[in-house]
Order: sequence, then C-alpha cells, then structure tokens
Amino acid sequence: NFDEIKNVSQDSVSYFGGSVILADYCPYIQEFTWKQNNETVRGSKCSYPENNPSIEKNFALEHYGTDSKCMNHGDEMWVERTCHEIRQWQHWGSGCYQYRCMENGFLSILIKNHTYICLYDNQEMQIQLFYNNWLHKGSIICPKCTELCSNCKRLDYRSLERLKNETIYDRDHLKCSATTPNYSYTFYLILSVIFICLSSL
Repeated sequence: NFDEIKNVSQDSVSYFGGSVILADYCPYIQEFTWKQNNETVRGSKCSYPENNPSIEKNFALEHYGTDSKCMNHGDEMWVERTCHEIRQWQHWGSGCYQYRCMENGFLSILIKNHTYICLYDNQEMQIQLFYNNWLHKGSIICPKCTELCSNCKRLDYRSLERLKNETIYDRDHLKCSATTPNYSYTFYLILSVIFICLSSL
C-alpha cells in the first residue's frame, strides 16, 4: 500500500495499511456474521453470548459474553489432540476471551475455569487445556492492560523477572499408553501366516 514510510525499513513497509479502498487503506477490525440458508447462525461481536461457538467447534476455547474482548492469538495455529487423533484449525488469529481487572493491578484472562495473569503487555500466554475430551493447544497475546482496565500495575525489571519465575500457569498433558497393542496389525499378521501355511500344502 505504501512505497515507503519514514523511519520504517523497506522490508517492513508491506506490513502497514489495509487492503480496502473504501477505508482509504486504513486497517480496521470488521465485525461479520455467519449465515446458513439466509439465517444468521452467529456473529463475531465478543459481547454477545449467543455468538459462542458450539462445543465441538470451540477449538480455541473462546468465550463470548459481556465481560469478553477480542484478543490476538500467537503465531502458531491452534491444535486439538487425543491419543489417536490430531486436528489443526486453519481459522485462527484472534478470538473472544473473558477477562477480569484484578484489584492488584493485573489483567487476567479466564479460560474454562483457569485464570491466566498477564504480567506485562503483549505477553504470549501458552494454553494447553483439556476440553470436551480433546487437549487444546495454542497461545493468546495479552492485550495492553490500560486498554481494558483503569488500574494497571507497572513492574520494574527485577520485580517482573521474579514474578515470571514464581508464576505457574495450569497446563494439562495427554496420558497415552505406549504399550497399547495394535490388534488390527496382529490380526492381519496371523491371517498372513495362515494363508502362507495353506498355500504351501
């Protein structure tokens, strides 16, 4: 959109601006609705509870409601796992999440009864939680506390490093048996041996 921008390196220029002529190429957030047979299924506005995705499609563990805001995801796509399956979702980049302004001056993100405290702006929060029999793995970028809360704590470097080491976030893990027998393979192996024996008669 730009040939050059003052104080911006040439290889970073392409990351500035939007693609819509009507908006004079200014980037902006656009709300949209999903429709099926000309009927609205759900929209993208975070404050409307009716926009919550179905349990089966809530891969990024979103929550729509009056106390939710749009937050960016990290660079890697969200993944769902079981011991036997992996699902990767192509539609990611941001999502709606419940938040709370805490009395101690920190912003916290609430995800499926787990609280993640943002220690600093743009902190990448690694999420790894069980939900609906799947392990959901992805990340959320903490928004600026001042964008959502009126009382925000600013930490000096030493205090921040100490809190980083002391703060432990919930993380679920898959527990799969490595010794689960592969019955289908065993069945075909036995069948093959029987076939070879019968053929040699």
